Amino acid sequence: MGKNYPNYLYLAALAKNAGATIRDNFKLAVACEWKGDNKPLTTTDTAINDIVVTKISRDFPHIAVAGEEREGIKQESEYLIVFDPVDGTMCFANGIPICTFVIAVVKNGLPISGVIYDPFQERMWHAEKGMGAYENERTISVSKHAALPRSYIWIWWRNESIRSLEAANRKLKAAGATCVSIPSVAFFGGLITAGKVHATIMPEQQIWETPAMQIIIEEAGGRVTDIDGNLLKYQMGVPMNGHIASNGVLHDKLLQIVNEKD
Repeated sequence: MGKNYPNYLYLAALAKNAGATIRDNFKLAVACEWKGDNKPLTTTDTAINDIVVTKISRDFPHIAVAGEEREGIKQESEYLIVFDPVDGTMCFANGIPICTFVIAVVKNGLPISGVIYDPFQERMWHAEKGMGAYENERTISVSKHAALPRSYIWIWWRNESIRSLEAANRKLKAAGATCVSIPSVAFFGGLITAGKVHATIMPEQQIWETPAMQIIIEEAGGRVTDIDGNLLKYQMGVPMNGHIASNGVLHDKLLQIVNEKD
């Protein structure tokens, strides 16, 4: 494998296998149960999660690995692999083909490699530190769109785990932005890197999707911070202060709107 952590080819193989499982299990309605945080869970989530944790723990026993549904934590590990087996379980469980498998390698709290895989259109957005960003084998970059009018922004305004973003959602729409809140943030993170979407704003504290989004978006020329504009660092058991991920040129405007007082 050439490194003491998984390279892109290893992550890509995990993503493609997970994507095949998602497609095989995709139906118009998938049975699910509800977790304690009121988020849906399917057997596909847990099956993919177990496979990935088991494989990484076998191949890289010195590395901590954490999926949303199961962890393989190693103390004193320089690296952390963090992933979401099905980012967009709500869509998947209701027969809506918008979800991803998302995985990142984090070194000393900072992402150095990431993959977001859309299994339905077989699009893989990926990046390694200093190597640029790609959609499959094509080099990609963020949009240079610099105005809120005609911008496309994913915002999870309903979630109040950190703060309510209802006011920010209203202000963005009033400024001419098109705002959506389909529950698959990494899917829209991939679209940022390809220049199709301009930002995502998420007031979540869990870290499953953001590290992969960050490395790919930054390598594509964008910017990612916490919801207050600070540097993001990822550690298990340490809540994340949300994120704003953007094409860069819109970032300061978004920070102002999200944090201004009514």
